Amino acid sequence: IKDGRTTRASKGTCKIWVLLFTCLYSRGVHLETLDQMSTESFKMAFQRFQDLRGECVYLRSDHGSNFIGARNEEVPVNEKKAAENTIDQAKKRWNDEGKIWELNPPKASHMGGVWERKIGAIRQCIDTYMQQKQPGDRLLGREEFVTMLMHSARIVNSTPLWHTDSPTEPTPICPHMLLTQRDEGCT
Repeated sequence: IKDGRTTRASKGTCKIWVLLFTCLYSRGVHLETLDQMSTESFKMAFQRFQDLRGECVYLRSDHGSNFIGARNEEVPVNEKKAAENTIDQAKKRWNDEGKIWELNPPKASHMGGVWERKIGAIRQCIDTYMQQKQPGDRLLGREEFVTMLMHSARIVNSTPLWHTDSPTEPTPICPHMLLTQRDEGCT
């Protein structure tokens, strides 16, 4: 994204990550931006999620390399152990509170079909948005990027949970209806 002005000392851009939460029951999505791919950044994003959506009693995620900062960089062994200890401590604390945090096996993205499908839908929204931009205007500012993400989440959350062609069947509900407790017409 654009981040300040381009100077000799700064490229004027920065990389940010998007953390996707999806409800395993309602299939609703929630997106959070992360300035870095670290354990602390994940913990703050998770706290923002819970502050907005409520306490989470069951969490299922990939093996954790996505949020401990070790995915695309060489991390010294002692830092990897510290990150693994942080995850173990969080899991123990959750277990003590009667909550469950399950991790999929490493390199088993096929086991996360629920969220992998939502990632694809969000990417499709982002690609469509970016195709509408002029070629020289494809680098977004933080506000525009976050607005585009929230709009993408709204589109995905407005997708009906089942398909019907019959006018006699009830209108299908969508995750947005379940999240807001309002019928604002899903698409």
